[in-house]
Amino acid sequence: MYLSVIMPVYNGEKGVAESIESVLAQSFRDYEFIIVDDGSTDRTGQILEEYAKKDERIKVLHQENQGVSAARNYAMEQAAGKYIAFVDADDLLLPEAFTHMHQIAVTQGGTMIVGQAERIDGVSRYEFATQKRMTQSIRIRKDNLNMLYNMTCWLRWFSRKTIMDHDIRFPLNKHLSDGVFTYRFLKHADNITTCPHLIYTYRKDLAIENKSITGNISPELFRNTLISMKMLEDLTQDYGKEFRDTLNFRFMQTFISGLYYRKLWKFNKEGQKVIRAKMEELYPCLSEDFRSRFDENNRDIFREGKAITVREFIKKPLITIAVRKMTPDHIRPFLQCLYDQNLPSF
Repeated sequence: MYLSVIMPVYNGEKGVAESIESVLAQSFRDYEFIIVDDGSTDRTGQILEEYAKKDERIKVLHQENQGVSAARNYAMEQAAGKYIAFVDADDLLLPEAFTHMHQIAVTQGGTMIVGQAERIDGVSRYEFATQKRMTQSIRIRKDNLNMLYNMTCWLRWFSRKTIMDHDIRFPLNKHLSDGVFTYRFLKHADNITTCPHLIYTYRKDLAIENKSITGNISPELFRNTLISMKMLEDLTQDYGKEFRDTLNFRFMQTFISGLYYRKLWKFNKEGQKVIRAKMEELYPCLSEDFRSRFDENNRDIFREGKAITVREFIKKPLITIAVRKMTPDHIRPFLQCLYDQNLPSF
């Protein structure tokens, strides 16, 4: 068995069939397909069992709802392939994805093989520029800076032997578990090769449709993010100053600012205060160059080393939204869509 494909699913009856079909459509055939039903309460389990009856490569596992990390860990214990690949149940593999990755594995080898991905969101489609840059070289170092912007596990093949020999597992945190797993693996990866082809389509919901973990941010998720951030810092502490500076900027720009403070209306006053304090605490840790970039990117929410407060947003909003008429059924999704925007000053 050359490849073990792992897909965790929770209440995925609407889209899981399309994701499964994108795997089964691959011309490369030497793989097993392990799908974990993570305690679904809809028809997901039935759909998976129907597929398993049609294709002997599919193995369906069932567990009580424990989250995506626990589901992936469970599946890895059952895997038999030389490599392990992960697919999310709402995403798609591109045609010949396995063929392209297998060709690199055979010709170049690799403890980890990294491919390219695209993102679609119902409005636009684009390729991840950092992934394209990363795959311009046949081999890359574990401290490659582009890797910091591509920490997800689903565009990689991982050596199962390395995973098992070093007991590498996903942490049970709800956020950034992919990144922690990837960098746990990289500590033991002696040959990282790349595939210069698009292999994966990441499908992101529009704000009004977003049901993902990060689409439902909360104080608990924020605490999970901080735990994962500390894990990543510890795992990469010997990667050098340039890497640490880039990691700090990634934390600040993408997560503390982008994911949380720009969604501050989803938090109560105490939650808003905690996030603001963390952003102001980490700001001095940025290098001078990254501090300038952060200032430029966040002028609407951050000035002179301080986060703009909710009171200031209310007093001087950048935009006023007027709604003439709306039915009760539309109020909740409309407000949800507003709260998911990256401009909190309204």
